[in-house]
Amino acid sequence: MTTGSLDPRTLPWAAVPHRLSWLATGLAEFGTLVLGVECAGCGAPDVGLCRRCRSALEVPPRRVSLAGWPTGPPAWAGPSYAGPARRAVVAWKDRGRHDLTPRLARPLADAVLAVPQVRSAASRPVLLVPVPSSRPAVRRRGDHLVRRLALDAAGRVRERGGRVRVVAALRLVRSVADQASLGRADRAANLRGAMAPRPGAASALAGRACIVVDDVLTTGATVREATRVISAAGGVVIAVATCVATPLVGRDTTGRRVSGRPLLH
Repeated sequence: MTTGSLDPRTLPWAAVPHRLSWLATGLAEFGTLVLGVECAGCGAPDVGLCRRCRSALEVPPRRVSLAGWPTGPPAWAGPSYAGPARRAVVAWKDRGRHDLTPRLARPLADAVLAVPQVRSAASRPVLLVPVPSSRPAVRRRGDHLVRRLALDAAGRVRERGGRVRVVAALRLVRSVADQASLGRADRAANLRGAMAPRPGAASALAGRACIVVDDVLTTGATVREATRVISAAGGVVIAVATCVATPLVGRDTTGRRVSGRPLLH
């Protein structure tokens, strides 16, 4: 097979579940059986996510636009990153609650299905491109969490007639700071130039419709950098899809503290 006809399905990093991710998910589920579990959203006993907290995640997808990026692709997201939804994401991401992956994959799948091209039978499958995780994050969390989330969501999309394929085509090429305490300008500077295509990925992306996938949409700095790399490789980013979306909470360019400043409008 020539490089020009490279099929993303044949690549080792494309749409193939990471072996350790199955182990991590299995251990998480085993732990909930042996040690007991409480609701990640409210702390109710003996349930991974109670009915009320599940309902906070099971809302119709909404279209959001990114302040400061008027020419960016349309973005679709699930609920606001607040209350039970926020607590569930934090538990999944930072407290080893990998049993929540299927719950969080549902709003992501809904966001992907909101993109019209996903349901088009006339075109090739749309590529879902998850944002990459850093090596320290993978070691700390035991998995490429966004990739795992994208794989689960892709299965749900296909079950509902959507045409998608996950291609983990991006990698980080330098260290980046933790984004949590950074404002919008600092987040953009932190991510600028931090990503590149994985070896062999450029030909797989060229000419293909792509959706950038992430768990939380905050300032858009991460998905903007991912879009830059995909576009430079010849891919066409038609949308951004995330589980949840939040306004920026951090510091503005003058160093003043801001809280709840509107970002998505």
